[in-house]
Amino acid sequence: MAFVYRLENYSATESYQDLSVGWWLDFDVGNNPATDRSALHPTLPLVYAYNSASSRFIGAVLLSGQTLHRRIGRVDTFSAIPPSYISLARQPGGVTSTTGDVFTLIAARGVDLPAGGADTVALALVGGYSLTELEMGAEAALAWYDCLVRGNAPQVDLGPDRRLCRGDSLAGPPGMVSYTWSNGYATPLIYPTQSGLYWLLVQDAQDCWGYDEVFLTVDSLEAAQVQFTPGLMVAVGQPFQATEQSGRPYQYTWRLQTPSGWQQFPGPSLNYTFSSAGTYTLLLLRQDPATGCQDSLAWEITVTVTSNLSSASGAPTLHPNPTREGFWLGYPAEAAGSLRLYTAAGKLVWEAPLQKPGSWYALPPLPAGTYLWEVGPYRGKLVLLP
Repeated sequence: MAFVYRLENYSATESYQDLSVGWWLDFDVGNNPATDRSALHPTLPLVYAYNSASSRFIGAVLLSGQTLHRRIGRVDTFSAIPPSYISLARQPGGVTSTTGDVFTLIAARGVDLPAGGADTVALALVGGYSLTELEMGAEAALAWYDCLVRGNAPQVDLGPDRRLCRGDSLAGPPGMVSYTWSNGYATPLIYPTQSGLYWLLVQDAQDCWGYDEVFLTVDSLEAAQVQFTPGLMVAVGQPFQATEQSGRPYQYTWRLQTPSGWQQFPGPSLNYTFSSAGTYTLLLLRQDPATGCQDSLAWEITVTVTSNLSSASGAPTLHPNPTREGFWLGYPAEAAGSLRLYTAAGKLVWEAPLQKPGSWYALPPLPAGTYLWEVGPYRGKLVLLP
């Protein structure tokens, strides 16, 4: 419970540079002079007393940041009628004796009230079953007053309700001790993926809290449908084509890493023929003109030193394929020379003279993976299993 008092100086000429403002507090504790005593906290602007009847501490904390001026301890016999406003805290009726009660004066010192000026002094009542609990309550009240009443809470502004693109960020204020987002993240920056209400709770180094919320409509692009011909493995000199087949009215830009550097191709299709073996990166940039949202996709293309892979009838055949130890090879009569095996990067790893068609070829120990075979003008893929 807190009380805020506004002080105003109606004088047009006089100033009060060191005004003390105080309150009589009737803690109304029990009747034990040995234990029911008021005390002034050594570090907090807090006066308190202990009620032995309920084993509870009660106290008052000055929130305005002013220093405590003075206090009055227990008064066992106090026959004078206390100030009239003390009775507001008691049951209705006349107050003729305060025997057994603890009265304390808590005062703000140094309130500056120039002529025609005003100031605010605030007071909070706290309680607890231990002095530690009482101190925690006092510190919480001081933090509440400093953060919220005096306007020192961190400012959190997530902006107005709006639309944004998937991948765009939503940022909180920098330099906070903690961040708690509605989606569970604890970072200064998040990337909303779904439409809905997003809120952020922050805490600064002074233990002040700040909060804001915003409703976001998150726009995103539909999934891409990309076809590669002949695939993501292609030979030097073999035409390569990539096509986005969804038909959506997006703007497309391809970026391809080539032997001569990066090249850019507008439109949903890309056609290119590589001149050197290697591994190259392909990027597709998409933008929706209706929302302005964009994204990017990436692939790797492996280019080998071999020419067109065989697929025509009459070409050599290897079986089984995939295999582990070897294969039978069938080939047309005009083929001659050697059977060669290359890695996908074009490195020769095995070579054997051609035997009659249908012969078995035992392979040497090689790592599992995809290899390229060559028989005369014919070429193809061979997959070795672990």
